Amino acid sequence: MKKEVVTFPRQQEEVLRLLAQGLSITEIANEMGLAYRTITSYLQIIRGKLDIKPISSLAVWAYQNLPSTNVKKKQKRRVSSVRKRG
Repeated sequence: MKKEVVTFPRQQEEVLRLLAQGLSITEIANEMGLAYRTITSYLQIIRGKLDIKPISSLAVWAYQNLPSTNVKKKQKRRVSSVRKRG
């Protein structure tokens, strides 16, 4: 069974990325400089394309399927200093 590829315009994809990062609709609107209603319209279009209704499920889908949303942040290595005894 072949997985269907779904593409989104740049702004809709950005909405999905921010949603996957845990931002609310209001926070997404503020971050992108768009109206709350514009973001909800984008989400309605996206939900229709993916046939996913709950926003939480949409966030999970975005996290799992969009590049750069599921990349774990690199953890800094702690370098321990070694003292010479003498």
